[in-house]
Amino acid sequence: MSKIPRETPQTEQPPQVARNAEETRHLAGEILGAKPPLKLKIQEPPFDHPDSCNFFRLDGSKPVVATPAALHDFTQGEIPFALELLQREAILHNGLDYLQVFEDDRGRRLWVIEDPQVITVLLPEDY
Repeated sequence: MSKIPRETPQTEQPPQVARNAEETRHLAGEILGAKPPLKLKIQEPPFDHPDSCNFFRLDGSKPVVATPAALHDFTQGEIPFALELLQREAILHNGLDYLQVFEDDRGRRLWVIEDPQVITVLLPEDY
């Protein structure tokens, strides 16, 4: 597993939060300045389920690691995009399930799993 380097923000600003799917798409475009490269799939448990308690925080409280295959198959821009979008969605819904799935236009899937010690970015076949 490889640690994903973090850029140090120059000023701390609270993340913008989308209130609906249209705003989520708009914010995703702002994050990249273009069409979102990955689509977040709908999670299996409902948002109000007790297991939907993960926030995918990128504040350094948990390391973020990625498998070599995920780093090989997805670009440097796609993985940070996915992590940023998860953090925003977790704020919007007051938590998410531990497993989140993204898919690109070619049908490739990227998983992001949060457990008590680490946030892991991987391909389904890496599990």
